[in-house]
Amino acid sequence: MLTELFYTVILLIGVLFYLTFLRPLYKLLMLKIKHGKEILIKFEPIIGIHAYLKKSEKIHGDPMKLLKLEMAKNPKLKAVACSLGFGVLITSVDPDMNKSFLIDNYQKSVKLAPIFNYKILKNGIIFSEGEQWKKQRKMISDSFHFDSKYYFFSQKFNLLTLIMFKKVQNRVSVDSQLFFTKIKGEIGIRVFFGPDFGDHQIDGKNISEELKEIVDQTIVYSYTSIFFQLKRIFLGDELAMKFLTAKEKKLLSRSDRINQIAMEQIEKKIKYYEGQPSVQSDYLIDVLVRNYLTKQDPNLTKEQICQQCITMFIAALDNTGCIIAWIIFCLANYKEEGDKVRQEINSVFPTQETLDNIQFDDLKNLNYTSAFIDECFRHYTSSMGVFLRRVVEPFKSGNFEIQKGDIIQSLWHPTQFNPDWFENPDKFDVNRFLNGKEKQGNSYAFTPFSIGPRNCIGKQMSLVEVKVSLIYFVKKFNCIRNSVPLKTTASIVYKPVDQNLIKISFCL
Repeated sequence: MLTELFYTVILLIGVLFYLTFLRPLYKLLMLKIKHGKEILIKFEPIIGIHAYLKKSEKIHGDPMKLLKLEMAKNPKLKAVACSLGFGVLITSVDPDMNKSFLIDNYQKSVKLAPIFNYKILKNGIIFSEGEQWKKQRKMISDSFHFDSKYYFFSQKFNLLTLIMFKKVQNRVSVDSQLFFTKIKGEIGIRVFFGPDFGDHQIDGKNISEELKEIVDQTIVYSYTSIFFQLKRIFLGDELAMKFLTAKEKKLLSRSDRINQIAMEQIEKKIKYYEGQPSVQSDYLIDVLVRNYLTKQDPNLTKEQICQQCITMFIAALDNTGCIIAWIIFCLANYKEEGDKVRQEINSVFPTQETLDNIQFDDLKNLNYTSAFIDECFRHYTSSMGVFLRRVVEPFKSGNFEIQKGDIIQSLWHPTQFNPDWFENPDKFDVNRFLNGKEKQGNSYAFTPFSIGPRNCIGKQMSLVEVKVSLIYFVKKFNCIRNSVPLKTTASIVYKPVDQNLIKISFCL
């Protein structure tokens, strides 16, 4: 009996070794033999490229640095292949391959969500596919309007300006990312859930701060926990959720509290619109509730409304807040370019009256500032790439034959540091984006908001927020670079490890 048990255990270990080591390794070797210098092979069992990014972060203080160095040595590099679970992940670092993955053959793959707590997001636009996604995108597009968003933006920025003034009187170091993420959270929670939703508190924290913490911790845990990845590989997503660790249970409990508050808000909205069906509002929750009541989408449920609002908030929160913080960092880090930005903003908005009445046409006059923002995007794109996708129908991408079952994704940073597309890529050069110069190369080499049908639905909204944030900041604050060295990390976004990189003082 013991002998049989012993051999059974040995057999299971052998099968596991074959599935997680030998089979992926064989396929990686075949890819290298076939594609040579066009592909970089990294054998990182179970969690794949995430282990490689962590290695880069540990060595260089930047999860993207090793890939940037590889791109500098070999500008013809098109993809990075590594093991992931029982299979192979092919990561595109080439603009033409990105186009192939995200435009030409987009319908031949489906989004993969290897994250814990997936249930709070699975019906949202980020993970939906096909007709469901098309309906969701159309509904959500109706809620993106400048006026309502700008009202809350200016309101909260003026309030937080007073808070910041208390912090910066003595030129102390300031966590700029936390500052702008807080603003973005206050705006987003109101734009998506309505103006009264942001007043909710959970354990003394604003609901937007609590949701941000939950998402950050969930993403980091999902992509770095070998136990979680092994559990979902062997048991599948649904069954894996039946066997929870104490940490997983705590995250779920916190998420359930957010869901409960959101569902209460949805019920209030339903009752309100049942009594006043003619009232119009462009908050996302209102748009979805009206669709729910009028049966424009007969399959729309209250749970889906909740997940949709949470999904959009999550997608917008860290990304835009982090983008703005990076731009403020660049304002201090690249003083000559930053001074030119200040001069242009002060010339377009010379008085408090012009600042209080920002118009779209005014933003169009910020030519140098727009180029400065683009160069900030190129160096510090907060969204590193797209979610993983599983191939359901084989296709060709250049010389690459992408097989059914392969996992694919695209990363932006390596492409944006390819010397074939950006001369002297390590240099911060605003001129490369002035007068349409960036269009002289490959149009898919610079894609901070992704490309194809699944590109960022909030791109225009985000760009407006970024510019208005920068305008307000320049008019209210001065900033200088701290001596703290820049180190970056990657969780849900690409961001600094030490947030106290700049000193801010109030403009007197």
